[in-house]
Amino acid sequence: MSKKHKNHRQHDNYIPPYDAAILAEPIAKAGFSEEVVQKLTNGRLNYLSDIVRRTEKDMYKINTFNKKNLMEVKRVLQSKRLDFRPEPELPNAPKQQQQPAPNNGQRQQGRNDARRPNQQQGKPQHQDRPQQQGRQQPAKAPQNGRPASAPAAHSAPQQGQKGQPMRQRVNQPNRQQPQKQGIKQQNKRIWDPDGISEEKTKEEREKKRPRRQAVKAPRDIYIKINKNDKWGFANRNGKEVVPPIYDEVFTFKEDLCCVEKDNRFGFIDREGNEVIPIEYDCALSFSEGYACVYKNNKCGYINKNNEIVVDFRFDAGTHVIDGSCRVKKDGKWGELFIDNPEEIRWII
Repeated sequence: MSKKHKNHRQHDNYIPPYDAAILAEPIAKAGFSEEVVQKLTNGRLNYLSDIVRRTEKDMYKINTFNKKNLMEVKRVLQSKRLDFRPEPELPNAPKQQQQPAPNNGQRQQGRNDARRPNQQQGKPQHQDRPQQQGRQQPAKAPQNGRPASAPAAHSAPQQGQKGQPMRQRVNQPNRQQPQKQGIKQQNKRIWDPDGISEEKTKEEREKKRPRRQAVKAPRDIYIKINKNDKWGFANRNGKEVVPPIYDEVFTFKEDLCCVEKDNRFGFIDREGNEVIPIEYDCALSFSEGYACVYKNNKCGYINKNNEIVVDFRFDAGTHVIDGSCRVKKDGKWGELFIDNPEEIRWII
C-alpha cells in the first residue's frame, strides 16, 4: 500500500469529537480569507470536517500553505470550538526490549561450558556419537604402534557422556542465536581500547551531556479581558491597563506583547503603547530580543527597535533559542544563527 493511500485511510478512521452540523459547514462560508479558501480548496479541503481530521503538520502538505495561513485557520477553528487532529504517538521499538534475551542464553551457555571445559562446542548430537566411537577404537586396539595413552586428549570428551549429549542439545540453539541477531547485538561485542563496551560508552556520554533545565514561565501580572469581541489586558486586581481595542492579543514576552488589529500585527508594551507599528502580515512573540515577522508572504527577524536583522526571504521561521532558529526556504529547513544570518546550515 502506498504512503498516500495509507495516510488517506488514517484520516478516514479518525472520527472528530465535534458536532456534525458544524463539521458540515463549507470552507467558503466558515469565515476564511479568499487566499486561504483558495489554498484549502486546491488541497481538496471543502468542509470543516476535512480540516479537523488533519494534524497541523498535514496542513503544510498543501501547496504554498504557510505559517500565516495556519494561524488564520487556527483562529477560525477556535472561534467554532474546533481543533486539529492530535499528533499520533510514536510506537515503541520492540527490538530494544528483546535484546536481553540472548544475553541470558549466553550466560547460561557460559555456565554449561564451564562445567564441561573439555567438550568440543558447536557440534550436534548426531555428530558426537560417530566421532566418539571412532576415537574409542584406537584406545582398544593400538595396532599402529601408538600407545594406549596417546589418544588421551581425544578421549577427554568421553568423560560423563551419559546425559551430556542431552544437555548439549538443549544449549545448542543458544550458541546459534548470536549469529541471527542484528547489528545492535553485534555492536555489543565491540570493545574500545579502554576496555569499556561501545554501548556502555554511549550511556556514559549521555549522562555527561549537559541538560537544559526546564524553566517554568512565571504567572504574568496581566490577564486578558474581552469586551465587545475586542481584547485588552487588566491587572490581577481587575483594573484595566490596556484597553480592549484589538482583535487579538497574545502573551507578554520580554515585556512586549504581539497584538492583531485589522488583520495586521505589531507589538505593545505594558502601558499599551504601540512600540512596533501594527503593519506586519503575521508575527511571533519576542525571544532573546528578536521576533519573526511576516510581510508579503515572506518572513524575517526584527529587534525591539523594529530594525530588520534578517531580511524577508524565508517561507517560515521559528523562535530564537540559544542564538539560533529554524528557517524554511524552497521546501527545505535550515539552522540560522542570528549573529551570522548569511551562513545557514541546511538540515532537510
